[in-house]
Amino acid sequence: MEFLFYVFPFLFSLNNTIVNETMIMHELYEYGYLSDMNSNKTEMMASLKEYQYFSNIEPTGEINKETIEMLMKPRCGHPDKLKDDQRKKRYLFASNGPSAKSLLTYRTQEYIKGISRKDVDEIFSQALYLWSKHSGLRFSRSRAQSDLEIRFEPIDGEGKIYGVALKPTYRSIIFDSKERWTKEGNNGINLLQIATHEFGHALGLGHSDRRNSVMYPFYTEYKKNFDLDVDDINGIKALYKRYIPQHEALNGDVSIICNDPKIDAIFVAPDGYVYILKDEHYWKLCTDFTMVDGPRLIKTRWAELPSKIDTAFTAWNNITYFFKDNVVWKYILDKKHKYSKLINNAFEEIPDDLDAAFIWSGNGNLYFFKGTKYWMFDAFKPPHMRVRDFFPLSIRLWNGVPNNVDDAVAINGVTYFFKGDSYYKYDDKRRRVQHGYPKSIKYDIFKCK
Repeated sequence: MEFLFYVFPFLFSLNNTIVNETMIMHELYEYGYLSDMNSNKTEMMASLKEYQYFSNIEPTGEINKETIEMLMKPRCGHPDKLKDDQRKKRYLFASNGPSAKSLLTYRTQEYIKGISRKDVDEIFSQALYLWSKHSGLRFSRSRAQSDLEIRFEPIDGEGKIYGVALKPTYRSIIFDSKERWTKEGNNGINLLQIATHEFGHALGLGHSDRRNSVMYPFYTEYKKNFDLDVDDINGIKALYKRYIPQHEALNGDVSIICNDPKIDAIFVAPDGYVYILKDEHYWKLCTDFTMVDGPRLIKTRWAELPSKIDTAFTAWNNITYFFKDNVVWKYILDKKHKYSKLINNAFEEIPDDLDAAFIWSGNGNLYFFKGTKYWMFDAFKPPHMRVRDFFPLSIRLWNGVPNNVDDAVAINGVTYFFKGDSYYKYDDKRRRVQHGYPKSIKYDIFKCK
């Protein structure tokens, strides 16, 4: 494979295709990494570094073979990056939000040669089912004008943009009729995989930077046992919350917290309940903060934990992490999972003595707060890329969240920050503290008299 590189102007030959600087800038501009086609060299290198990081390439800001090959891959026509968002919202794409309807209709207006109409209809039905089973949404095929309008027509020829969901609603979906569509195998582009991706946009999801995610914008290869990735499942659940009633005899004594409402840690456990830790005790609550049980000794449930935990969170794999000073413990429910570790060995680049740790529903990434700063940690990246080189950033970017919080917890698309005797309700979609906050932990949550 021939590969040539000259510093300025850029010139590459890849599979007999000449790639120059203007073409690279156009790609970066089209997909949201570059704000202006007249950008200077410094701006272009910065945008290229962003593209490389998103694409899971070493973010050097320099053109190389791996970057060019990624730029040439078949991909979705939507941008990856929203220009006005420093904390990219994986779960909301542009102006399109989740549907207010639980039953959506869809219609295929134009078909293609090579795959029968019956097979195309079955593929689309299967793709929508993958989203339905994790969202509670239902889909019905129709011959009349529908919520989702689907058709095949030329976009840009074979080998580049395979599909797009059109503005402003993103529920008019076009698949490029010039592509070589397949039901299975690697002799073309798999229609089920691409349909599931574009339907994800129609339902409100943005692109994911995780290679195994359905919402990864690049087509890589045919997947025989195709299904949603955990990132896709978390995303669709964040947009379409399925509230499961928590029925349990209410109990518990809040006198300790009413006397001193400052908490040590708060998290949602794999059993779906909220747990508050303070000194050597814990309390169990429903997700609406209705008291269920407590206080009980922490050691009766998590035997090796010390008192006065700094923070805790539960990851996508149902492992709960507890932090204190420079140590982290891992538990699955009440069973210890492996040995405790130093925080910096388990989460490189993350400091000791943390204030808060939580998975933000805005993009599914893990956030750590300490003092006036915060860090984003992407556990799905290679170890040396999990924390970007521009972190930590100022907590002021969180629009109303105070410094030096006691802890935070994300519940049903809302993040609650606790500090002293007050708590702040943060709207993850609008990215700001809701009007009327902070409010009293003592009186608003625990109903102390």
